Amino acid sequence: MILTTTAHDSLTLAIAKEHLYIEHNDDDAILDVYIAASLGIVEDYIHAPALERTYETTALEMQTLAAAGFKLVLADNPTSVTVDNAGHIYELPASEYSYHNNVLTIKNGSSRQMPTKIIAKAGKSQHAAQLLQARLLLIGSYYSFRNNDIDLRINELPTGVKMILGNCTDVSL
Repeated sequence: MILTTTAHDSLTLAIAKEHLYIEHNDDDAILDVYIAASLGIVEDYIHAPALERTYETTALEMQTLAAAGFKLVLADNPTSVTVDNAGHIYELPASEYSYHNNVLTIKNGSSRQMPTKIIAKAGKSQHAAQLLQARLLLIGSYYSFRNNDIDLRINELPTGVKMILGNCTDVSL
């Protein structure tokens, strides 16, 4: 399956500057770096994409999937799997597919006829507001401690960030 779309990142430079009460443009480049870094750190912590991602099979993949037992390599644990059977599109119940070791397996009998396309969505879109807040707190920490001469990095996520992200996953303090 190939990644076909990724949801637009709602965390913009303007939002980060508003959160930090910054009115000048002198630090825009470093804030852009912090915005990108915050996304990666949050995704590492929750072990899932923070932005919704959509994966689709190509026509060439569909020709070989039946022989492979409908096993597809997928980078992210899907939150939904949709099957297109010649224009009849339906979402599979979680009992009809499994995900283990980066392999999505659609169980036998899930479709009455050969699917023409399989679409999988992954991400934490239901926690978008919490993930945005956690990222803003991270950016604030990076910005506040950017000139720390004693320790040039933040060794641990701030407690507030961990508490917010704990609500988005099974990971807790």
